[in-house]
Amino acid sequence: MKEILEKNKIITHKSQLCEIFYSGIKSPDKFKIGVEYEKLAVKKKNYRAVEYKEIKEYLKKLKEKINAEDITENKHLLGLQTENEKLSLEPGAQVELSLAPYQTIHECKAKIDSYNMLTDEIADDMGFLWLGYGIQPFSTYENINLIPKMRYRLMDSYFKSIGTNAEIMMRETAGLQVNIDYSSEEDAINKLRCATFLSPIVSAMFANSPIRGGKLSNYRSCRTNAWLHVDENRCGLIDSRLFHRELEYSFENYCNLLLAKPVIYNQKTGKNSKSTFKELLNRGEVDMDDWFMHMSLYFPDVRLKDVIEIRNCDCQNTDLMYSFFALWKGLMYDKESIDEAFSTVEDFNWITINILRKSLPHIGLNVNFMGVNLFDIANNLVDIAKKSLKKQAEEGGYRDESIYLTPIEKLVSHRQTQADIIAKKWTYEWNKDPDKFIDYIRIRI
Repeated sequence: MKEILEKNKIITHKSQLCEIFYSGIKSPDKFKIGVEYEKLAVKKKNYRAVEYKEIKEYLKKLKEKINAEDITENKHLLGLQTENEKLSLEPGAQVELSLAPYQTIHECKAKIDSYNMLTDEIADDMGFLWLGYGIQPFSTYENINLIPKMRYRLMDSYFKSIGTNAEIMMRETAGLQVNIDYSSEEDAINKLRCATFLSPIVSAMFANSPIRGGKLSNYRSCRTNAWLHVDENRCGLIDSRLFHRELEYSFENYCNLLLAKPVIYNQKTGKNSKSTFKELLNRGEVDMDDWFMHMSLYFPDVRLKDVIEIRNCDCQNTDLMYSFFALWKGLMYDKESIDEAFSTVEDFNWITINILRKSLPHIGLNVNFMGVNLFDIANNLVDIAKKSLKKQAEEGGYRDESIYLTPIEKLVSHRQTQADIIAKKWTYEWNKDPDKFIDYIRIRI
C-alpha cells in the first residue's frame, strides 16, 4: 500500500492522507514488532563524541563485512541498507539500527546481538567504544557538528528560528523505539491512547542519562528533558481528546491534527516554512511525499503511522533494551492487558499526564502522585506484561519472552532505575571516575 501511495504523488482528496494509517491494519496472527536502536560512539582516549568523518569510515569498514548498499546524499555516506536492516545516522552521528519486523523478541535479540558483536570489533580497531546510554556523557552540542544531511540542517535552522533549543536532542541523545501493529482503526486508537497515557511512566522506568557534560545533573533522564525543550507544537502527548476515553477518536482526527501543524521545510524549495501543511495543500505546493515527510517530522512520545511507534525511551545497555521491547509487546498485544494497563492510570487525565511528562525526568518514580506511588504502577505494568507474554508464547508456540522482563522487574521491585544506580555509584563508589562510569555503560556482548 505504501508503495502505491508513494507513486500516487498528487493529492487530489483529503482522504488520501489517511490511507497510510489504513494500510497498517492486519490480522492479529500477523502481528510483529519492529525495533529501532540508536547508540552512541565515544573515543577511547577521552570519551568525547566520535564525529561524522570517523563514523563514515566505520560504515565503510562495516560494509566490507556485510552485504549492504550505501545510503548517500550529495555523495556523502549516511548509512547502509541490507535486506532486513537499515543503518542510518542521526544528526550528531549517532548510529541507528532499524530491523525488519519480527514475530518474537528472540529474533530481534539475535539480530541485535550479532550486530553489536560485529560493530564492537570494528569500533575497537578504530579506537572508539559504543555506549548504551541516553545522552553523550562528556561532549555537549557546542562541540558536536551536524552530519552533512540537508534535512537536519533545515531542522536545526527551523528550531532556532522559533526560539527552541533542539540542539541537545539532535546532537547528543540516543533512544529506543518499538513499533506495534494494530488490527483495526479502533484497535489502533486504543493502543495509541493507552501507550500515550503510560509513556511518561515507562520512560521514567528506563531513565538512563543522569550524567551529562561530565557532571551529575539534576535529571534522571537528560535525554527526556531535552525533548521537553524542542517544540511543544510537534512533541508531547498528541491531543487532549485522546485523554477523554468516552470520546471517539479516529484516523481522521489524527490527520486533521497533522494538517494544522507547521511544516518544518518545503522539500521542493529546500527552505524552512512555518506554514501549516493545510495551507501549503490549499496552495497546491505539497504532494504525498511531502505528507510522509511531514508525518516523520511530528515527534510526539507515541506516534501513529502504519504502526504505533512508541518512541520515548533512553538508549539502554543490552539487557534492559530487551526489557523495554518486552514490556510494550506484553502490554499491547492482548486486549485484556491493554485494559489492565489502562486501569493502573484510570484516575489520570490530560493535565496530570502532562505534569508527569514534565516532572518525571527530574524527580523519577519514587514519589506519591494522586494517592499512589509511581513505582507501584511500574510494578503492576511489569506483572501485566509478564502474564501477557506467557500467554502469547503459549498461543504462538514459541519460547516464553517474559524472561526479558527480569532486568526491569528487578529494578522496579527495588524501587530503582538505572539512573538511580548510576548517580549513586558516580558519587560514592566511583568517586566521579570517568573510566569506571564508561566501563559500566559501554555495550558488551
